[in-house]
Amino acid sequence: MDADEWRARRRAYYAGMYNGVICPCSYALLILVLIYSCPCPDAFPVLPLILKANKVQINRKSRERFRLNPNRDAINKRRRDADAAKRLASHANNSALDGHHPSCEVPSPNVRGPDVLNLNVESFLNQSMALGFPSKAHSPNLEGSDDDPSTSLKVVQSNKKEINILLNAITSLSINGDEKEKFPSVHIQDLVGMIRNAERNFHLLNNARVRALEDLEKILGEKKALNGEINTLQAKLAETDERIKIAAQEKIHMEVASAQQETVKAKKIEMWYTLNQGKEELDEYEQEMWMNLRVELFGG
Repeated sequence: MDADEWRARRRAYYAGMYNGVICPCSYALLILVLIYSCPCPDAFPVLPLILKANKVQINRKSRERFRLNPNRDAINKRRRDADAAKRLASHANNSALDGHHPSCEVPSPNVRGPDVLNLNVESFLNQSMALGFPSKAHSPNLEGSDDDPSTSLKVVQSNKKEINILLNAITSLSINGDEKEKFPSVHIQDLVGMIRNAERNFHLLNNARVRALEDLEKILGEKKALNGEINTLQAKLAETDERIKIAAQEKIHMEVASAQQETVKAKKIEMWYTLNQGKEELDEYEQEMWMNLRVELFGG
């Protein structure tokens, strides 16, 4: 093998490596750079698939970590609860020092004891109930037994039961300074969020109840107006019926009188023919009677 043939083979090898390996790898790298640097993921439909694969891989790794250390979530939960308790305690202490809420004093979480955090939410719940639902004296009073919102009262009673359960759960909640005691299954933040949601539901129910009562009052007013119109129409209908009955009776009497008149007329005609056929010469009385009958029957 001479030097020229060896150089030719070497060039062919490098050309094959460049065309078969380096160029495809360069193109693939360029495509990946364009995909990850593109601001719009819809331009490249491959990006959502890659992100989904990464998310699945992350979830798999988190499950694997939880399998290796199952107490990690409980530790994180206790840390979150402790941080929330500290924030609530500091906020309550600051409020008590400022003089905004002197009745809601919370001791410092560093002090040891069985009841380190005692949340006085009873006054908060009473205020929310007072804001959410007015008393019976302030509610609009409508006539009749139509003002009976039984459905709203049932919903309110169920919400009151839920609030009582939350109140018992919060008042029985205690946090130890050493964080050795077990926390209840319900978090403080979740309970506060549930109370706020309940208060919001109270406001919504109150507004819906007021709107329903206003609509009911309008409907009752329209009902009274319609009842008045119906009574007037019934009186007019009864008067018309009486007139129709009187007119029918008068018509019957007129028909009977006309029938009797026709009968009398026929009898007089028959008598006239009888008198006219009897004698050719009539006396003075009969002639006078015949003339009267003729005038009555034929008019002259």
